[in-house]
Amino acid sequence: MNSCNKTHKQTDKVKNMKSIFFCLIFSLLIFLSGCVHYDIGVNFYSQHHGEIVQHVSVTEQLSKFSPVEINKWLNSLEDRTKKLKGKVKKLSENELLFTIPFYSSTDLVEKFNLFFNPSRSFVTSGIESEDLNKAHLETKMSIQQHNLLLAEYNNLSIEIDLRDLEIFSKKENKLIRPDSLVDLEFTLSTPWHIKDIHKNNKFNENFDKEKQRISWKLEAGKINRIETVFWTPNYLGLGFVCIFLIILVGIYIKYRVLFKVRGNLT
Repeated sequence: MNSCNKTHKQTDKVKNMKSIFFCLIFSLLIFLSGCVHYDIGVNFYSQHHGEIVQHVSVTEQLSKFSPVEINKWLNSLEDRTKKLKGKVKKLSENELLFTIPFYSSTDLVEKFNLFFNPSRSFVTSGIESEDLNKAHLETKMSIQQHNLLLAEYNNLSIEIDLRDLEIFSKKENKLIRPDSLVDLEFTLSTPWHIKDIHKNNKFNENFDKEKQRISWKLEAGKINRIETVFWTPNYLGLGFVCIFLIILVGIYIKYRVLFKVRGNLT
C-alpha cells in the first residue's frame, strides 16, 4: 500500500513538472525575441578535472509575465545541480550560474546525461516513460577514449533534441519561429588540441584556436548533433617520461665525471 502511494506521489510530481514545462514554453511563445539565454559549457582543465558550466539568463519581460513558472524551472535546475555535487551562483534576480565538477571523461558523461535526462536517476521506474519524455528535452552525450603514453585522445559526441520547441510553436502560434524562443549555445574548452569532425553541421560554430575553445549555436526545433575530438594531457605518463629523462641525465653525468676522474689519475 505504501509502495502504491509512493508511486502515485511520484507520478503526480512528474505531471506537475510537465505542466510547469508546458507553461514555460507557452510563455516563451508570447514574445517575438529570445526570452531565455542558455549557455552550456564543458571545460576540461586536465585529464582528471573539469566542470560543466551552465549560464542561464531569463529576460525581465518574461520573468514578470510568468514568475511562478520561471522560478519553478530555475529551482529544478538548482536541485539537479546540487544532487550532482555542484554549486549555484545567483548573478542577478533572473540570471544563474550552475557549476558541476567532474573528475574523468566517464564521470562527465554520467553527470551530463543525468542532469539533462533526470528520469534516469531522480525519478524511479514506476513512472511511465511517456510522461517523462513530454516533460524533458532529450540530450545524449558519449565519449570514446584512447589512452596513449603522454596524452588521452577523446572523441566526443552529443545529440540535443530541440524538436519539441518547433511543435509548441506550431501549435500555439504559427508566426513564432522556434529559434526565437530560446538562445542556446554549447561550448567545449580543452587544454590541448581540439577539432570539429562533424562536417555536416547546419548550425553556426565558432573556434578560438588560441584558447582551444569551440562553441556551437544550437538550432531550436531540430536535432543538433555535435562530434569533436580533443586531447588531454596524461600527467602520469608525462611524469614517468620526466623521471626517466632525469635518470638518464644522472647516469650520463655520473659516468662522465667517473671517466674524467679516471683520466686524471692515469
